Amino acid sequence: MSKATTKKEVAKKVEKKDEKKKETKFFNAVVDYINDRNAVVLKTTGPKKENNLAVLAYVDVPRSVKDKETGKINEEFFYYETNEILRKKLVGKDIKFELVKEMENGMKQVVPFVGKENVIVTLLEKGYASLRIKQHPENKNEHKEYFAAAEKASAAKKGMFASEEEVKKVAIKKPESLYFTVEELSKMVGKTIEGHIKKVDSPATILFETTTRKLMRVSVYAVNQKLEFDPATKNFKMDDIAKEAVAYLSNEITYHDATIKVMSVEKRTAGIVTVDGKDIAEGLLKAGFVFGSKLAEADVAVKEKYLACEKEAKEAKKGRWTNFDQAAEDAIIAKKEKRQHDLADRKKNPKKLEGEVESFAKLITFRKGDQVFKGHYASIRPVTVKDNKEFNQLLDFRIKEFLRKLMSGKKVEVKECYTRSFEDAEKKTTTVDHYYDVLVNGKNVAIKLLEKGFFTLENSRDEMYQSFDYKELSEAKVGKYEEKKITEFNASKDGIKEQYMNSVMTAVVEAVLSPTKLIIYIPDRDVRMSVLLANCRLPRDDENEALKKFNQESISELKKFVLNNEVMVDFREFNKSNFLVEMSYKKQSVNQFVLDNAFAQYAGRKENPSQKNVAAKENSTGIYQFKTKGDIKTEENAKKMSELKEYKRSEDFKFEGEKKAYIVGFDGVKVYYYNSAEDAKFIEEISTKFATAKKVPFEVKEGMACGVENKGKWYRGEVVKVAQSANVVKCIDTGVVVSVGKKKIKPTTDEIKKAPVTVKSVVLAAIELMVQGKNIEYELMVAKAQEFCNKEVSIYISGKGAAEAAKIIDGKVCMNVALVENGLALVSRSFRDKSEFGNALFKAQDAAKEAHLNIWRYGELVEEEEVKEEVKDFKGKKPAAKAQKAEATKTEKK
Repeated sequence: MSKATTKKEVAKKVEKKDEKKKETKFFNAVVDYINDRNAVVLKTTGPKKENNLAVLAYVDVPRSVKDKETGKINEEFFYYETNEILRKKLVGKDIKFELVKEMENGMKQVVPFVGKENVIVTLLEKGYASLRIKQHPENKNEHKEYFAAAEKASAAKKGMFASEEEVKKVAIKKPESLYFTVEELSKMVGKTIEGHIKKVDSPATILFETTTRKLMRVSVYAVNQKLEFDPATKNFKMDDIAKEAVAYLSNEITYHDATIKVMSVEKRTAGIVTVDGKDIAEGLLKAGFVFGSKLAEADVAVKEKYLACEKEAKEAKKGRWTNFDQAAEDAIIAKKEKRQHDLADRKKNPKKLEGEVESFAKLITFRKGDQVFKGHYASIRPVTVKDNKEFNQLLDFRIKEFLRKLMSGKKVEVKECYTRSFEDAEKKTTTVDHYYDVLVNGKNVAIKLLEKGFFTLENSRDEMYQSFDYKELSEAKVGKYEEKKITEFNASKDGIKEQYMNSVMTAVVEAVLSPTKLIIYIPDRDVRMSVLLANCRLPRDDENEALKKFNQESISELKKFVLNNEVMVDFREFNKSNFLVEMSYKKQSVNQFVLDNAFAQYAGRKENPSQKNVAAKENSTGIYQFKTKGDIKTEENAKKMSELKEYKRSEDFKFEGEKKAYIVGFDGVKVYYYNSAEDAKFIEEISTKFATAKKVPFEVKEGMACGVENKGKWYRGEVVKVAQSANVVKCIDTGVVVSVGKKKIKPTTDEIKKAPVTVKSVVLAAIELMVQGKNIEYELMVAKAQEFCNKEVSIYISGKGAAEAAKIIDGKVCMNVALVENGLALVSRSFRDKSEFGNALFKAQDAAKEAHLNIWRYGELVEEEEVKEEVKDFKGKKPAAKAQKAEATKTEKK
């Protein structure tokens, strides 16, 4: 054999040896999932336990690693992108693998192929993997496709070959918040979300990961797995059928691409889950793992499809339908259909509320005859706080006021939706509660109440115990109620009287306490107060049952007229911490309404404006038919006083001769005067000086001497009281007391201050005057007295010093008598004068009583104890000498 021949034979032998050495092995396997190291986990078959882990050959890929010390999971850049390529291309598929090497522990190094695509080459080209092999210099053809792919990625600076900044920018990272918020989920309703199944929790619950790496736990739409939830394990208690269902789903859909059509997010996120183009609910229903649920609410196509799947499981008696009884099923269906028919009939022909609605607030208050009932709003409950009466009362008021505004001038309907019965085992009684839909112009007010945060939705799956508008209520955005307290009227508060007197305001009648007393709410000021109807008097007798019943009937009629309605309130008078008001509703006087119906007696100073009330008094009808203890006592007192008047009267005053005087003022106690008009002229001069004086900055202080403007003229004054709204100043030259702001006050000068005070003052003889703050007639009395001012009159003075008193006569009119005659003063109780002056006073007082003028509007004023004392004297038991002396001293002081 030649040398050449020998070389050829040797070369052929080497080639054959290399071919034998390079012989590759392949195998096929189904991929179960991709683990956190981006290794491939294969599905095993048969009882033999094998190592089913396969790692990618030739390359290193990004991994997710848990720190042993901190427990924190750290992802390498492009871990997620690599994992997604492997999951999408391999999971759930029968894949061809090239076996590069098999370890002693059974783990394999592999190259996966999808058709003709080498998956490792794909990862290298994208820059998601790095080679861990080096090119052999003697055999450059070996693994050349891998080196070419890596060089291609490097040249294009893809993936891990990009700059550090670029890598951080483009790599998809795990979000800080893994789960969607409630608000984010609410925006998904009706939308289809793409992602993959991460985990199967139960037959009808899956963990879904979206393409943005966020997680959402989804319940399969329109099915019921009939499992009890265990809060301790935060999972459902599984029976054998449930475990079988989870195993089936885990095998079929875990890590597969899927879409979720979000149908609702009420209690949990429910959606139609589609995997590999198939609705998983169909498979669950066909296998009998779950039941259909709420199919009546589903689309027609979905409903028919799911019912057909469920029917298939029933006929085959699969899963939970093993003991299926068609007859029992038919009975249940018939019962359900009857309920649906009853519900449809109830909605079509709803019962209307029986009774007369008194108010809408937390509850609907209505009356049937003499009984008052409470109704509830359907499917909502108020946000009351247990054992917090103040909070709950305020909530009730806010709801009432909100509904009043909402319902004002609109059509209101009240429909009964359902009733609930509650049995009391101890009392052996059954209570039936009624639940209503309240509609304003056809719209359910419950929606607005939810939006305002006054109520929350009462969840109910049973349509028989739902509002007719339950769907709209469940879709309403529930607001948050913020407590805001109402300003309660406080009569003792400074400036309250000045804020409201002689003003007209819009208010709402919140409650009717009696035919003459109402509680009103003023929306503009967020203030609540009680007021009395002016000129209306209500006799009282707690033991008179007939009077009580009449008052209750009157209250009911008045409620029908004004309760919860907007009224105009004219604040006329203020007496004993109460405002006396004129009230009108729709231009009709509420005071007149009360008087015309004789719900109250007339107590005005002028002639009774209601002819119907006058007729009722004459005929003893209405409120006048009742004679109370107070009326009887008043009559008895009047009779006793009439008898007392005939008792021997003594001369109390010895008046001196007539003197002329010029009256300049009245301060409510004394009359201020000069000897002549000439003496009072200096007041004009002082007024001119103050008017022309320059105004300089100053601070108003109590006791300060100043100039004060009253009715266009300036007077010397002294500050009595300093207040923010109005300062009280007394004019020292006239005695007049005025309330003015700082603009009507000027600081005085030394020249004006030095001018002597020459005005004289004297009390009015034989009469008791009204007291400021105690008698509402005080202002009227002052006004009447001022009719005698700025005039020259005749004055008759009795006594001297502190006991000095006077009668003042202007022409033929005596000032003392005029005040008594108009019910603006009383004859002194110790006065016993049978002179012409005394007779005139008593005659004037009798006339004022008869006409019920001012102080006499409610009849006799004599108190019981005083009457007893006077009766003792009348019987002949005269007061002791000390008592007589004390009374005389008291009279002198007055």
